[in-house]
Amino acid sequence: MIFSFNKKKLNTSVYDLQVFKSVVDNSSNAVIILNIDGIILYANNIALKLVELKKDQVVNKKSDLIRFVDSKNGHDLNPIIYKLFKAGKKLKDLNKNSTILKPNGKTVAVAVSVISLKNETGRVWGGVIIFRDVTLDKLVEQSKTEFVSLASHQLKTPLSTINWYSEMMLAGDAGKLTKDQNKYVAEIYHGTQRMIELVNDLLNISRIDLGTINIKPELVNLKKVTESVLSELFPQIKNKKIKIEKNYDKLVPNIVLDSKLARIICQNLLSNAVKYTSQNGKVLININKQNSNLLIEVADTGIGIPKDQQTQIFGRLFRAKNAKEKLTEGTGLGLYIVKLSVEKLGGKIWFKSVENVGTTFYVAIPLKGLKKNSQSKLKS
Repeated sequence: MIFSFNKKKLNTSVYDLQVFKSVVDNSSNAVIILNIDGIILYANNIALKLVELKKDQVVNKKSDLIRFVDSKNGHDLNPIIYKLFKAGKKLKDLNKNSTILKPNGKTVAVAVSVISLKNETGRVWGGVIIFRDVTLDKLVEQSKTEFVSLASHQLKTPLSTINWYSEMMLAGDAGKLTKDQNKYVAEIYHGTQRMIELVNDLLNISRIDLGTINIKPELVNLKKVTESVLSELFPQIKNKKIKIEKNYDKLVPNIVLDSKLARIICQNLLSNAVKYTSQNGKVLININKQNSNLLIEVADTGIGIPKDQQTQIFGRLFRAKNAKEKLTEGTGLGLYIVKLSVEKLGGKIWFKSVENVGTTFYVAIPLKGLKKNSQSKLKS
């Protein structure tokens, strides 16, 4: 039998392979290539250095040799990685708590991405795991968070003093003010209120990020929390003539949660709904049981979120362009704090939005709630 082949095509393939190997060998990221059965076919020098193994200890070995785990709960991430590449998918930044558990027992915090490899017919034959050491990144982030926490604490006392004295002056406790004086002091008071709101947001974020927020599990009635927040927002609701529609499931029980975090969630979602809903608009609030979760739904007829910016909406300091145009004031921290708080309670948050039509936020919190222990701190 005579075999024929295209020499030019073969040479091109060999050259492409050499270029690929050169690029990956010199990459600043660790790279591991697996076949469909999870056998390691290749590991670059950075990967070998990171896992503290030699090439012959890694290549042609089962990929379970290198374990990726969630440092927060200890869950094995390897099955998720295999499932992703076998399904022909790719994912950047698999898990923010990803850690490599080395064969010698040591751990390293890493950022992990997964890419599936396909042949010319589109069939998956393997996958690539790309990861890098983020230990220094996390230390820098922690230092920044600690600085923000310290600065916020130092700002809180003088701001409270300014707020107190400006309130006294507006109330006439320090003597009657002229029209102009009243106007100027009112500006100081409202400016101070905005600064206090920002400082409180920064403190909440730093406490959650650093794991120093005191979590006190107790029975919480979310319907009462919602009503309390609505009562606070009544002046804005009345001024804008917004219709509030409420549907509370009578079968929804009290849940063991942290009341501070529950209030943060309700406060931010409802204040945003009122803030970005125009005159004579409507805000709908539903609290229902859904399988093993309690589902909170806050819908508004406001400005909505532009489709091209929806993936960024839970980002720190992010504000959509139409929100900036409608209201110049705002920190861009509210929804970031809500997401952190929901996750601390073991829940999930998502939304649907159409620009100029409205937005609906959904929060699902497990009915089992938190473990009712004594007052404790949740460590990140």
